[in-house]
Amino acid sequence: MSLRGDGKILDKIVLQNSQSAWNKMSELIKLCFSERTNPVVITDDLVDAIYGLSRDIDHPNVNVIDRNYQARQITIFNRTYPTYILSANSASQLKNLLHVLKSSPTWSINSVFFIIGTNAGSCGDASKMLQVLWKLNLISAFYVCYELNESSALGPRI
Repeated sequence: MSLRGDGKILDKIVLQNSQSAWNKMSELIKLCFSERTNPVVITDDLVDAIYGLSRDIDHPNVNVIDRNYQARQITIFNRTYPTYILSANSASQLKNLLHVLKSSPTWSINSVFFIIGTNAGSCGDASKMLQVLWKLNLISAFYVCYELNESSALGPRI
């Protein structure tokens, strides 16, 4: 899987946010999910944040979907529910993404969903994002957002 050079959302996020915060999120996700038998479905703009500097993933349980949110080799060889790690800038973008994923054979409301807000001030949209998830009965869902806090050691330097 390779990211296209026309829109490196992750590079923008990393520049705006503390690298240590992304490292901690990456470690949390790896510890909780990457070694389990559950497959992971991830949007391509979050690959670097979770799997390091490599833009290529060769892991049998990791499925990457591209910027157009078309399923890319989403295959599951066991009957477990996938964990979804998805980025979204707005509630409408999230709704469209979930609508596409809902039609895939891997879809299950029993899956765990991590939705990553990729723009500054994304915490202001938390209630709208969670409402989209809850309307689809996605109860095991987490919205990870970023809000500038100048007094925090984890925030970017101004």
